[in-house]
Amino acid sequence: VFGHSSGAVLALEGARHGLPIDRLAVYEPPYSAQDQPLPAVEVYQRLKNLVAAGDRNGAVELFLRELIGVPEQGIAGMKADASTWAFLADKAPSLPYDVLLAAPWERLVPDRLAGVEVPVLAVYGDRTAPELAAATKAVARMVPGATLAVLPDEDHAVLQRPDALAPLLQTFFD
Repeated sequence: VFGHSSGAVLALEGARHGLPIDRLAVYEPPYSAQDQPLPAVEVYQRLKNLVAAGDRNGAVELFLRELIGVPEQGIAGMKADASTWAFLADKAPSLPYDVLLAAPWERLVPDRLAGVEVPVLAVYGDRTAPELAAATKAVARMVPGATLAVLPDEDHAVLQRPDALAPLLQTFFD
C-alpha cells in the first residue's frame, strides 16, 4: 500500500488496526510532530460549516491558512493559477475527513504507531515544509523497523511528478 499526505495517515491507521497490508510506503503524513503551534480543535467545525454551505473557496483558504500554515502570498499564488485553485476547490468536500483523520490539534505520540507491524518506508522531499519532514521522520522513528528516505528536489506535490517517486517505490515493493 502507498499513501500520500492524509492517505499516508489512513494507510498507517489501517495497518495499525490489522488490515491485511504486507508493506507500506508513506509520503509526508501530515501529523503534528514538532513543536509548532497547534490549531484549535474548533477549526474543524468551521471547515465543516464552510463545506456544508458550499463555500469551497472558503474551505480551501481556511485549510491552507489555519491548518497547513501557508502564508497569504502562497495562497495568492495558488489562486493566481486558475487550474491549481480549481483542483484544490474541487477537493474541498474531502478536507474535513482529511483533517479529522490527521487530528492536527493533537501531537503525534509514539504509542499511536507502535502497533504497525509491517515494513514501512517513510518518505519526504527535501523541499517540503519543515512540519511535513518532521512528521515523516517521526513516523520512521515510531514504527518499529521503519526506513526513512528523502527525495531530492521534491516537495509535497510529488504526485505531479510520479517519475521522481516511482523508482524508490518499485525497489521497496519488489
